[in-house]
Amino acid sequence: MERPIGGWGLALVGGVHGSLLFGEKEIRRFVNPPTVTSPPFVVFDEADEVVGCGGLEIGLQWSRPLPHGGSLFVRGTYEAQLWADAGAPTLTFLGFEGFGIALGLAR
Repeated sequence: MERPIGGWGLALVGGVHGSLLFGEKEIRRFVNPPTVTSPPFVVFDEADEVVGCGGLEIGLQWSRPLPHGGSLFVRGTYEAQLWADAGAPTLTFLGFEGFGIALGLAR
């Protein structure tokens, strides 16, 4: 999404996305102290897993038209992602956030 602000080349930018990530995982768990009924290590090999990931981005952009077509832009954004069922077996959600900057040519 891009929404112009005033007539100075500024715009509010934003976006959302969603993904499904497919893969395999291996879990190793140490049981302390080991007992007669349970070995010291419990291993789940090659467990198939699907992880959902969603994200959002919001920020400001300045752009200037170029004489032969296209435009030059500078964009600053705040970005966040949330991953479901990622990481260790006891961690249900994993989140990331940060700032981004981009400089580019659009044609």
